[in-house]
Amino acid sequence: MEPQAARGRPAVRPGGDRAGGRAACAARLDRAGGGGGQHGLCRLGAAAGDGGVSRGLLLALIADFAILSLAAFGGAATIAPALRDGVVLRRHWMSDADFLQLYAVARAAPGPNIMIASVIGWKVAGVLGLLVATAAILLPSSALCLLLGRLTLRYHATTFVRALKLGLAPVAVGLILASGVAIARAADPDLVAWAMTAAGAAWILFAKRNPLWVLGLGGGVAVALTLAGWR
Repeated sequence: MEPQAARGRPAVRPGGDRAGGRAACAARLDRAGGGGGQHGLCRLGAAAGDGGVSRGLLLALIADFAILSLAAFGGAATIAPALRDGVVLRRHWMSDADFLQLYAVARAAPGPNIMIASVIGWKVAGVLGLLVATAAILLPSSALCLLLGRLTLRYHATTFVRALKLGLAPVAVGLILASGVAIARAADPDLVAWAMTAAGAAWILFAKRNPLWVLGLGGGVAVALTLAGWR
């Protein structure tokens, strides 16, 4: 068979293009001040460009979400700070702005509150990542709940089980509050945003109306302020 170079096309070593592309991407990030931590974005882009998803990327999704699944007392909202630290600061799969946008979409959309895991999986590794992340966030906690539920039914009258129930409830509330504060600190860059957050919280607490009203009004106010040049 005629070599590629003889037909006028340069011979390419396997993996050479991908390695060169990652090096060029890293160099561009360094020149832009992106720092070494952002090089994970280059590896992610290279994997997507290959037309497939690497096994290591899927295993990382499984490991991260399975661990968070077992810590999600009170639902996925309680693990938002740890989730942000993992995908933004440690894995460098996306920027802080990307994470906040996905979090907002997942919370605004109807459905279970674990949708944040699904949309992050989709962002990182496409449809396969969505399926893997959803399974990883659901299966460990579901298995644990099934096991503990059976034990609770058997020993529900014991002092230990009653004390455990009383202790876990305030812990879950504290985790939800901490999650809300952490997300607000990342999402609210100015006093206007903090005021909108406080107004939304007050609406939910005292008006007792459908949260969709808060989302709609908040989005409308943000658009109006942006068009007016206030933000």
